[in-house]
Amino acid sequence: MTAEGTFPKSDGDILYASEINNFQSRVESIDVTTDLDITNIDSGAAETASKEYGSYTVPGGSTYLKIKCLLYVEPNSDESGYAGTAGLKIETKDTGGSYSTELDDTFAYLDVDNANTKWKGIQQVSWIHTLTANEKTNGITIQLTTSAKGIDAGSCVVENKQIVFEWA
Repeated sequence: MTAEGTFPKSDGDILYASEINNFQSRVESIDVTTDLDITNIDSGAAETASKEYGSYTVPGGSTYLKIKCLLYVEPNSDESGYAGTAGLKIETKDTGGSYSTELDDTFAYLDVDNANTKWKGIQQVSWIHTLTANEKTNGITIQLTTSAKGIDAGSCVVENKQIVFEWA
């Protein structure tokens, strides 16, 4: 007989009511603020915006934290082909610990010669973080950083539409 909260189960084992929600994601929080929004025009240097989330207590039975970012991006290129780029950095730590970088990458880039091109749209970035033993015990804190860079006459806009943290 398998105890409550223990998996895998086999024929004849009891599936407890408290275990049912382990088969569905549990939303911890949803962020629709403008804290990560950036407009960068012609600077040549990346502008960044950071926000710290947590400290979240990890629910029993959770192994992963899903981080889903829905961002509006608008990288622009002028007639000379100057570019605009957008990026996202995801860092995690157990409460009281030091940050570890999970993701640090450019997710939108526009560099079109002689085009005076504008591209805009919604980008979804999903990341699944495996919880460490310390995070399960002490809780977890997440820091997200958006970046936008306009090179010479290029520009870039990044706007948060929705960020969701889910336990799995």
